[in-house]
Parts: sequence; structure tokens; C-alpha cells
Amino acid sequence: MTKAKLLPVLALVAVTAVATYAHHSLVANYFFDRTVTVEGTVEEFLLRNPHSFVRVERVDQAGRKEIWLAEWRSAGQLGRAGVFQETLRPGDRVIVTGNPSRDPAERKLHVMSIAQASGGWSWSEN
Repeated sequence: MTKAKLLPVLALVAVTAVATYAHHSLVANYFFDRTVTVEGTVEEFLLRNPHSFVRVERVDQAGRKEIWLAEWRSAGQLGRAGVFQETLRPGDRVIVTGNPSRDPAERKLHVMSIAQASGGWSWSEN
């Protein structure tokens, strides 16, 4: 292969490697054989790519406030499923079920299902 043809191929390989490295592996970050459920109040909903996030505040059994970060699908995937920026608003009571973080110090989960606690709207990956 000539140098003129090799340079674009090497550039493509480099760009692909950087993009792959930048997008973290969910399996490396979450226990997919475990689930946790968090009920609380939406603090923030970030609808974005490559992953959306819901910050949920809840009160633990000792009465202390905790913030949980729920990592969700991309804005495009959620939009196709009917989830938009106005779907979840600060103050909404929600129940989130998902896979917990592999890091025990993190209050983080990968969303499997989410629903408004008062009934009505819900989303599930199934």
C-alpha cells in the first residue's frame, strides 16, 4: 500500500479507537446480575448523548438525604420511545429500578425502568 493510501486508513483507525475508548463500557461499570430500586424526587433530568441522566434525591432509612445518579439511554433512543425533556421535571416523585454501580462508593445505577410514583407515566427497557 502506498503512503498516500495508508495515511487515510491510519487516520480512520485512530479516530475509531479514540471514539471507542471515550464511550465507556456499561458492563465494566454496573452489575447486570443485580438490581436496586430507588424512590425519590427528580433533582435534574439531563437528556443528552451518549447517555441521559436523572439525578434523584431520596431519604435513606436513617433520615439522611442521598443523591442517586441514574444513567439512561441516549436522547435519540429516548425520543423514539416518547421520552422528552419535559417528561421528567424537578420535583417529580419517581421510582427507578436499575443495575447498581460496581463501585460501592457510588450511588449510581443503569436504568432498567422508571415510573412516576403517583402512577401514570412509566418507561421500561422491555
